[in-house]
Amino acid sequence: PSLAFSKGRSTARAMLAPLLWLSPGAAAATLKAAAQLLKGEVPSSGDRLAAAVQQAGESDFEGLLIDAEFRKDFAASVKGLGEISGSSAAALVDALGACLKKRSEAVKAKASSVAKALPNGKNGSKIPTFQEVAAALPKEKPSDVMKKDWILWHAAGHAQDQKALPAIAEGVLRERLAMAVCAGTGPVAEAILSLHMLENLDAYVSWEMSLTGSRPPAPSKRVVSPFDDAFAQEVALRRILMQVGFPAEVASACAAKGAKCFDATLKEMAAQERKRAAMPLYCAPKAEKKGGKGDSAAPAAGSKPAAGSVPAAGAVAKLHNATATQELQWQLLAYRLRP
Repeated sequence: PSLAFSKGRSTARAMLAPLLWLSPGAAAATLKAAAQLLKGEVPSSGDRLAAAVQQAGESDFEGLLIDAEFRKDFAASVKGLGEISGSSAAALVDALGACLKKRSEAVKAKASSVAKALPNGKNGSKIPTFQEVAAALPKEKPSDVMKKDWILWHAAGHAQDQKALPAIAEGVLRERLAMAVCAGTGPVAEAILSLHMLENLDAYVSWEMSLTGSRPPAPSKRVVSPFDDAFAQEVALRRILMQVGFPAEVASACAAKGAKCFDATLKEMAAQERKRAAMPLYCAPKAEKKGGKGDSAAPAAGSKPAAGSVPAAGAVAKLHNATATQELQWQLLAYRLRP
């Protein structure tokens, strides 16, 4: 079989913008982090934001910027932006996209050689198992992304019934598995696989449509009016877009306009989000109260919290210890294990 990566209808550059602007962990999370790090002092310089990004810890970020190495790349690209203001929100996301594109291209370059060592499935199976992939690549430590890859774990069902659970196109499969091996771990690695899905969205939707559960059933006494092919394709596209990481409303809006024009729909939705891009307002964290005469006393152990309030950490444990009967202690313990 050819080891060349499949060329879908969409290029990486075309699908990068939808991934950034329509995924909650990309553009929105980055602009939020920038506003918090600058503490609302906008306009500011790119050098100041870059320094703040480098000094901040993982807990100060969401989404892609949780990755420490990726943050370094982002900080370096932010330095050249000049002034950071409300009008430069789109430029910040563009810098994020350039970093993600660079990382994705590096993973693809490494994956092209790894793909040559990937095994074929045994006993006629077209999807190798996790054990087979790991054994064929002894120098590559299995990453978390590879361990959790949902396409790879279809191997068990595919081996049992290849008609009910067929394999995705071979070129797309081998590329995805090789990228899962090389992508690493964390949100950046997941975004790289999501970008691969968007680049080959037509292949993924065709595969989803080939599954027994996705095909419209024949009319019967149980199913009087089954879905037609067009609606089944819309459902399949919505499932794949949600697997990419898009919110349900984004996936539904895109799928409702038809599978034949999903490229244009995603680009249009991303362009609209780009036009609305702005730096969020800075929200200063609440100052912690210190014990004193003016502060309200802490609630006593076992006391009932006020309506709408959140119980303090350890409140259930205190109530458990204060409970007199052993039977109620067991009930509280069971509630903690299965709330």
